[in-house]
Amino acid sequence: MRKFTTILAVLCVALGFAGCSTSDSEEIVAEQYIDATFTVELSDLGTRSAGKATMIDKVEYGIYDVADGGRLLAPISSKELGAIDFDESKAVIDVRLAAGKKYDLVFFAYSSKSNAYSVDWENRLLNVSYKNTATGKNDLANLESRDAFFHVEQDFLASTGKTFVLNRPFAQLNAGQSYSDFANMLGNKIVKSSLTTQAYTQMSLGRDTYGNVLGSKSDVVFELNDVVDVDDTEGNDDLVVKVANAEGNAVDTPYKHLSMNYLLVNSKELVNVGITMLGDEGTLFTRNYPNIPLERNYRTNIIGNLISSPFEFEIVVNPIFTNDHNQAQK
Repeated sequence: MRKFTTILAVLCVALGFAGCSTSDSEEIVAEQYIDATFTVELSDLGTRSAGKATMIDKVEYGIYDVADGGRLLAPISSKELGAIDFDESKAVIDVRLAAGKKYDLVFFAYSSKSNAYSVDWENRLLNVSYKNTATGKNDLANLESRDAFFHVEQDFLASTGKTFVLNRPFAQLNAGQSYSDFANMLGNKIVKSSLTTQAYTQMSLGRDTYGNVLGSKSDVVFELNDVVDVDDTEGNDDLVVKVANAEGNAVDTPYKHLSMNYLLVNSKELVNVGITMLGDEGTLFTRNYPNIPLERNYRTNIIGNLISSPFEFEIVVNPIFTNDHNQAQK
């Protein structure tokens, strides 16, 4: 973990003194300003597996003066957090704030391996691209690097420090094949998948409006890419879903993880989803799923015998960070 520092400019006011070098003026500055330490943590602190924030390595932040119309004060900082260790997935930010003043704080953490996101700090907007901005072509499916987290803190009263927990602004959409279905594939295992759907491209980070999506949904096409679970056995890359057993208890159930993508949506949304899967023998399997529920900071899981029984599947929506779950069956 690295510590990085932003020092806000301190204006020296004459106040009858000859200059800012006297001990009296130094005492005034010390009384007026507070050295604050912000600890920024990611809320997804699970095991190091797909969809568990494994590639988040940068954080940016903005500090806004509430009394001055929300003027952006701090220079924008983007520093490496270092290798992610889920025992200590955090960054420490030191700032100097005026005592007794209120500030809005905005944090955005992301992967340096992705160019999918940009923040307009002056206008407090998160911009999302589903294209590869370097090539202008559709981005690939199943990219862990498209993960990101944010937090907006309003009316923060300057104090010595506080810990802020960042959450995803996205819904995570997964597809998982049952291991019984996988065993029946007779060698034609799924090696790549793609996704088509719709999602938003802009979200407010503004005062009293943060989290609101802006504009209309756009068509999203994520091109064929390696599936999340490249192993043939149950293991760390499994899609683990809480599914109700015969007794009605939610139990962790592993599925072969075929698709995982992040989508910017309203707090709750219904979307049509198309998933095309490529077998290692060259066979394409296309599945269309209408009215799939997506929810911000939740995992929507399409699970079942997705290859042998394309019309029999379950939709399970799991909160990303709790043990609660909701389930709907089709």
